[in-house]
Amino acid sequence: MSGVKDYAVVSGYSCLEELNSSTKRIHLRKFISKKLVNDILGKCKNLEEISLPRHISERMNGDISTFLEQRNIIINISESSPGRPNLLDNVMKWRRMKVAQ
Repeated sequence: MSGVKDYAVVSGYSCLEELNSSTKRIHLRKFISKKLVNDILGKCKNLEEISLPRHISERMNGDISTFLEQRNIIINISESSPGRPNLLDNVMKWRRMKVAQ
């Protein structure tokens, strides 16, 4: 990963190489599995949020959701599009969330 980023998009296992402990938010564009989650958590020790499109969330195993919630990781479902979210929309949404806290 070039520079330190707290946001990353994961499209597949090859994207995991770019993750590090400073990554706090991830958007998944790939089907979410327990192995993928474990690999992400192994790289992202400070992960706070995982966002994913509705069509992926509908196929997510309930055990994965419970697993993430137990680790205080927010699961954010993107309603607006089936794929990659508009980065500007995400930045604004996260700023609103920080202000609300």
